[in-house]
Amino acid sequence: MILTLTSITPLAAQGTLGTEQPHLSCTFTDSEGRAVDGNALSAGDYTVSFTLSGMQSFAVMQYTMSYDAAVLTVNGHSDLLSDRLPDQLRGLGAAGVLVQNGTINFGFITRVDQTATTTAIDAAGQLLLKLQVTVTTDAPVDFAKIVTLDTDPNQTFIEADYADYADYGTADQDCYALVTAFDGYTATLYPMTADLSPATGHAVTGKVLALANTSGKVAGSAFTVIGCDVLINGEVVATTGADGVFTIPSLAAGTYTATLSYAYGYDRDIKIMVADGDVDLGTYGMVVCNFKKDATIDASDYSAYKRATGKSSSDDAYNAACDFNHDGNIDATDYSIYKAFTGKNLNNDIYANA
Repeated sequence: MILTLTSITPLAAQGTLGTEQPHLSCTFTDSEGRAVDGNALSAGDYTVSFTLSGMQSFAVMQYTMSYDAAVLTVNGHSDLLSDRLPDQLRGLGAAGVLVQNGTINFGFITRVDQTATTTAIDAAGQLLLKLQVTVTTDAPVDFAKIVTLDTDPNQTFIEADYADYADYGTADQDCYALVTAFDGYTATLYPMTADLSPATGHAVTGKVLALANTSGKVAGSAFTVIGCDVLINGEVVATTGADGVFTIPSLAAGTYTATLSYAYGYDRDIKIMVADGDVDLGTYGMVVCNFKKDATIDASDYSAYKRATGKSSSDDAYNAACDFNHDGNIDATDYSIYKAFTGKNLNNDIYANA
């Protein structure tokens, strides 16, 4: 944005530049008007609402962002700040909304007169505009990963008050920006923040332990399954740690089918239901001696286990995947887990009671 207001002699006092904390965020609704999580947008039509909080007034603002046109289509816009509240925002004009070549640009300008050098807005959260978009891929996408704000302060910035500038004709102006320094920019930059897909869901946790037998009994707490992936729609959303626990940081309300997948296990599907709070799924059992990753525990699996039998963590032949209780020794305790499944064919029924 290039403005050529070279002689401003406002009546207002100097503005609040540098004392506030501007924050740009987005919320999302689907084609049915239901709120959805911008971190996981499946194929479909959405309305994206851009909201600025943390400022009581401004003189000029502009936002420039790029988007992945192979994933996202921008169909139109509505609810421009400059159109919706003409009485409250007297003297405010739109710098326009430009969508072309994978770039989105929009902004607003306060028209200077002898009574106003800023435009008042709601510091708790002011809607700037809504974009109507279509996500074109089947796999869920994070809006913040396919839309990226330009950090150049010439492209994305907020100026708090024309009264902050003795001469508005200079090349660079003090302003809020997404960075506090930018190559070649000589004026002072004050920090603003942005989150284009803030988390709106709830944390989901669970634990995976080794299955002790084919009847669904789960082994003791030491028999944690480490490195078990949790997949939703084919995407890894969490992985178990040394304690066997996985955490999905944010999952929107709904019912999901997730797959627990371990390199030496037999994959299993679980149901996750999220309502209005965090979810603790409890403990799941997992086959842990399916070394060739098929539907039978047979001689090939035994060969992998036998090579590690009797070994400790200091031995070259030690195989941590066979040390089911992680005590540094592959011994009779570990063998009891393997023995329970030897010669067994695997199917989903094995998890019916686990």
